[in-house]
This record gives sequence, structure tokens and C-alpha cells, in this order.
Amino acid sequence: MRDWKPRKLPSRYSHFFKESSTYRPAIGRNIDIEEIVASDTYETSRTRDHLAKVIVRGGAVALAIAALASYGQHSFAPIAAVWAVLGPVAGGIVSYYFYRGPKG
Repeated sequence: MRDWKPRKLPSRYSHFFKESSTYRPAIGRNIDIEEIVASDTYETSRTRDHLAKVIVRGGAVALAIAALASYGQHSFAPIAAVWAVLGPVAGGIVSYYFYRGPKG
């Protein structure tokens, strides 16, 4: 194992930290640190996040409109119809962002 020595931050991060600060990993001194390759690009994840927000906000608007229609008709049928479509989509979005894999 190689000896870990703190290094200066690259200049592109100088606006976040003082120029004299050093990077110290929190995993230990005697562990080799290798480059980690991301599975998604920044643009892909940003687009996915934006689409999820649009779908959730649109679903909230659809539920509000269905609630108004339900109030006018004195029936829960409009809300049930919207939720039958929106429920699985919202469940998919929530499970994608909050599922962390099997515990064990």
C-alpha cells in the first residue's frame, strides 16, 4: 500500500475552498484510492430528475382538478379514476428514488 499524502485542490475548485486547504478522504490512510466511473452522465440524471418533477407536479394538478370535479358531482369517481392512473406512476418514481436494494 502506498502512503497517502494530502494534495492541493485543483484550481477549478478554488472558489469553493481556500487555496491552502487540502483534500483528506474519510476512508482511511492506507487504502488505495482509485477513480470511480459514474454509471450515468450528469445530463441524463438531470433530465430524469426534471421529468420526475414534471410528472409529480402534473399529477398533483390532475388530482386537484379531479377533487373539484368530485366535489361538484358528489362522488369519488373522478378522484378514483385519476389515482388509478397516477398511483402506479407515482409509485414507480418513489421506488426509483428511495429504494436502496435488499437489506442484509
